[in-house]
Amino acid sequence: MAKGSSDLDLRYQKFDPIGTGPLGTVFKGRYNALGLDICIKELKDIFGYFSFLQRGEVLKRLKKELCAQAQVRHPGVVQIVDQNVESTRPYFVVELMRGSLKEKLESSGGKGIDVPHALRTFLQLAYGLRAAHAAGLTHHNLKPENVLFDAYGNAKLADFGMSRVVEVDATKGMPQVFMGMGGMVYMAPELMNRAGKEPGPSADVYGLGILLYEMFTGQIPGRRSPLPSEVNPEAPSGLDQLFDKATQDKREQRYPDVDAMLEDFYKAFPDGEYLERGSLIVSSDTQQD
Repeated sequence: MAKGSSDLDLRYQKFDPIGTGPLGTVFKGRYNALGLDICIKELKDIFGYFSFLQRGEVLKRLKKELCAQAQVRHPGVVQIVDQNVESTRPYFVVELMRGSLKEKLESSGGKGIDVPHALRTFLQLAYGLRAAHAAGLTHHNLKPENVLFDAYGNAKLADFGMSRVVEVDATKGMPQVFMGMGGMVYMAPELMNRAGKEPGPSADVYGLGILLYEMFTGQIPGRRSPLPSEVNPEAPSGLDQLFDKATQDKREQRYPDVDAMLEDFYKAFPDGEYLERGSLIVSSDTQQD
């Protein structure tokens, strides 16, 4: 057995941690039967927020969300390989990824990422969301930490529905769990105020619009921020209105779904620089970083 490793249910080896979040820790691991490198996410930290009696409800929600994401087999969605929420330390297993959008944005020194890369990432995330929404699954926790890249530099969405696992439920005595300030700026207003109808796909449209602005500019947009092309002249001005419409506070003024957003995206590129609607651009160049 490799130094620093431990067996997990005999099926997996768990190595050193490679990331932490408000709910748990991510470890690099190996699926023993196939000799396959994978990631293991342990969620033991989540239970510090709940009583022993509430643990069963949290585990029920967690398994439901993991199984829902596992059904979405798409290049823009991180593949869930396995889960064991009955373990002393509940965990789930996903394909091995090679970094996050948060890391790329931080390494850019506040300038964002290059425009062609930003546009390809946007499309990959949009089509990933489109597939998830078609399966009845919304994300509702979009942020750079949940945008991961594979060994070829392709963007994939992770951690669908984790906010639903820990959301307040007065009927079950469930407290509101603080998920950290990092994700709040990407959240549509209806996600923070659940009065009225249930948030749907347009809440993810909002988060994707904020991510697009940040990739172009390296900044989070405020109430009176300049449009993306005013901050970064290399950003296509044809997408300024797309960003504006995607991030409207009122749902009725926003794109209702990803399809409507993509329709305006392709109108901004009439020469077909990014293929046509329905055609996903995938990178096949191995990343060196």
